[in-house]
Amino acid sequence: MAFVDFLVGRYVAGMTRVKEWELLRGAAGFLMGTALVSTVLCGVLGAVNFDAYAPLHYLPHALCAVEILLGAEVLLNLVLNFYRPRKTGETPRPAFDSRVLGLLTSPESLGKALQEALNYQFGFEVTRSWFWRLLNRWAAPLFAVGVLSLFAVSCLVLVEPQQQALVLRFGALSRPEPLGPGLHFKWPWPVETASAWDVQRVRQFALGSHEHLKEGETVLWTNEHGDSEQLLMAAPPPSLAETGGAGAGQRAPSISLMAAEVYVNYRIRDLVAFARGESEPEALLKDLAERELTRNLLAEDVDVWLGARHVELGQRLRERIQAEADRRKLGVEVLFVGTAGLHPPRDVAEAFHTVVRGYQEAATARERALKDEIAKLARAAGTPDHARRILEQIERYDYLKANNAEPKVLARQEAQIEELLQQAGGEAARLIAEARAFRHESENAERAKAERFTQELQAYRRAPELYRARRYLEVLAEGLKNRRKIVVVSGRKDLTVRIDLKDEGRELAPIDLESVLPKESPKP
Repeated sequence: MAFVDFLVGRYVAGMTRVKEWELLRGAAGFLMGTALVSTVLCGVLGAVNFDAYAPLHYLPHALCAVEILLGAEVLLNLVLNFYRPRKTGETPRPAFDSRVLGLLTSPESLGKALQEALNYQFGFEVTRSWFWRLLNRWAAPLFAVGVLSLFAVSCLVLVEPQQQALVLRFGALSRPEPLGPGLHFKWPWPVETASAWDVQRVRQFALGSHEHLKEGETVLWTNEHGDSEQLLMAAPPPSLAETGGAGAGQRAPSISLMAAEVYVNYRIRDLVAFARGESEPEALLKDLAERELTRNLLAEDVDVWLGARHVELGQRLRERIQAEADRRKLGVEVLFVGTAGLHPPRDVAEAFHTVVRGYQEAATARERALKDEIAKLARAAGTPDHARRILEQIERYDYLKANNAEPKVLARQEAQIEELLQQAGGEAARLIAEARAFRHESENAERAKAERFTQELQAYRRAPELYRARRYLEVLAEGLKNRRKIVVVSGRKDLTVRIDLKDEGRELAPIDLESVLPKESPKP
């Protein structure tokens, strides 16, 4: 982008030498400005590859300041264009035609461009005016006034709300108490200097196995989530303590190894003690924290720290680190100590996961059984609660029956169960309804058979021959239904048989008559 913008900017700058294209000066300036910003950005991004992030942090602020200055220039050009006299035939310069960016289009004539910009801005030869000559004459005194102004400004100390400042006179502390937020006065530099500290800012350092975790890497027991892992010592479980040594029953010294990620948050509480105490108070505080971490891990066995009590480690460390910092008069306040991770070495983490999986599988089995219970109860009675109420009443009925309760009590309990079953909307209600329907259907069918037998008995008694013939024909018709019939004609001549000989389920196959009929013998 920088290279392309530079080429196009220089080309457009050359086009502005033609009078008809003079209005392209603003575009050329902005293109050259973009080329400069892109070049700076390339350098900053190159520094990031070497872990230099400070330029990248300050670049956005610098670009914002440049844009504010360009905006102020555009606004000033807009106002001055109302009052600047113009020559006849002069091409007007719009407000967005920046004179500052215009200097980038022709860096070889920076001084000349500055004079031309001033002359053009005021509409006459400013460099030949008395003001310009007076400015040249008083440049040195004005520079001296500027230097004195800088010394005067060094007498002011502006402390922000989250800060405190220490005033040093020739390197020694001149005031017993630090300066609070606000505006303060002191002797000018180099007699007195002020050093501001962010006492409200929370600072942090890391302890344990990894000082820096990998960005975007999930912290698991079985993966590499940081730099080279340094294992910490902890007491072994009592079940793993070995016996031996001078006599039976004595425990041989042994340790367990574990990894930990611990973060300590603190801030400056007493700035004077923090600055006048140790030469490197933050490094000393970190050493004290590492020592307390090792002591606490050795106080309990590894199973305790990997269990539910790992939450207590942070509070215990905070109290002990604060006590050591107060004893050393470091002037800091330990706000929080957090254990981001306590885990065994990566090589043996799978054994711990096996136990955890066992607990998870047991919990899963319990949840699955509970789900099946709820599904079966809901399928049986509509809702689990309604099914449980029915079961309670059934158990009460069994209890009353086992204790020889009165028939009225049993009937009332049975009626209550019946009512609950009728209210249920699940499988039980459906089965009961089907059973009742089957009972009514069976009863009506048997009753119909009995009534039919009575009616047929009466018919038989009134016309026995007719009844037997009709029943015989009914059985014969039922038996001959869908059967193939064969008619055998005897020697009777007066027998007439009327029957439909069509067979709808079969088709006649074509017959070759020549193969069936006899052939005629040849004539002699």
